[in-house]
Amino acid sequence: MDIRKLLEENKDYIIAMRREFHRHPEISWQETGTMARIEAQLDAMGIEHERVEHGGVLGYIYGGKPGKTVLLRADIDALPVLESAENLKGAKPCVSENEGVCHACGHDGHIAGLLGAAKILGEHREELAGTVVLMFEEAEELMENVVRLQDRVEERGLKVDTAAGLHLYAAMDTGKIAILDGNTMSGAYLFHVVLKGRGGHGSRPDLSISPIDCFCAVYAALQGGRMRKVSPFDMFTLSICKVQAGNTHNVIPDELRFAGSVRYLNMEAGKWFKAFLRETLEQICPLYECGFEIEIESGPALAVYNDPACAAKGRAAVTALFGPDCLESPEPWMASETFAETLARWPGFFALVGIKNEEKGTGAAHHNPKFDIDEDALVYAAGTLLSYAADVLR
Repeated sequence: MDIRKLLEENKDYIIAMRREFHRHPEISWQETGTMARIEAQLDAMGIEHERVEHGGVLGYIYGGKPGKTVLLRADIDALPVLESAENLKGAKPCVSENEGVCHACGHDGHIAGLLGAAKILGEHREELAGTVVLMFEEAEELMENVVRLQDRVEERGLKVDTAAGLHLYAAMDTGKIAILDGNTMSGAYLFHVVLKGRGGHGSRPDLSISPIDCFCAVYAALQGGRMRKVSPFDMFTLSICKVQAGNTHNVIPDELRFAGSVRYLNMEAGKWFKAFLRETLEQICPLYECGFEIEIESGPALAVYNDPACAAKGRAAVTALFGPDCLESPEPWMASETFAETLARWPGFFALVGIKNEEKGTGAAHHNPKFDIDEDALVYAAGTLLSYAADVLR
């Protein structure tokens, strides 16, 4: 199998798939059209597949000889972001047709890369010694469903020997691939909190209970806790990204809602913050006569940790395909990924694939309306998954 030649022959297909999914994005738990499009492509490739309720789509490529089982994964959900028709330099090659929703993180490219790898592997399945499991994961942004896909794979009697996934990465140039040993992306704990006061006229705060005053104290305590309780040698970030209260200048509101997340590489730091958040609310809210409720919380979730032996094999596969200059060694990315759960279950690696190209205007931050992909990078994405699977099943 001449992988480099096959990738070039299928480049137009991979780009076409990326544009198809980019034009029709769907947010978490609403990816019905996305899954139907994936299933249609797998049908055209003659690849067996099934849909897992509240999980996604699984595909199975059985090689011509018995051997190991490799799992390859892509996430499929988009974000509730109103897309800009322009990137950092000019017009994008395609834009979302679903207003208010767009693939502002690169999952459309992940789907396209995995479909490209699947197409080539499926056409050469008789050369493979073993099985490839294709995992198209729903609702990755909500970080709550991957176990259903994992369980279904094992229910079918498949023992996964190794797993590989990737994320397109806006902070790294096109043509560069990072497959790090150990920590690659952070773990996360997400929270949504409501503070409950008593509304009133802005002229008489003494007759009201302001949840805004309470929030200011809670916010200061949370920010200070990181400095007092987390080692400076542990990577840890706290961001409050949503604060909602009130409608006008002279009415004290009844409630305030805030939401945010912490990111970390050390799981103990995530566990500490979850307890610290509740402790802070329990101690400060009574001082301001406010009640509170943690409406939503998720995690703490695991950080992405690459098995060093699998990472070394992945680096060998991509350098054999693209040359040694393709490798990059950035710091771990402080975004979070459910593939951490997959790597905790089966050994493998998670790669970062660069998409930054200043001439094309790509490189805007993830989750940004101007986010865009250098489509030349999709060959590197497909090639990373394809070369590793082919190497393991050679």
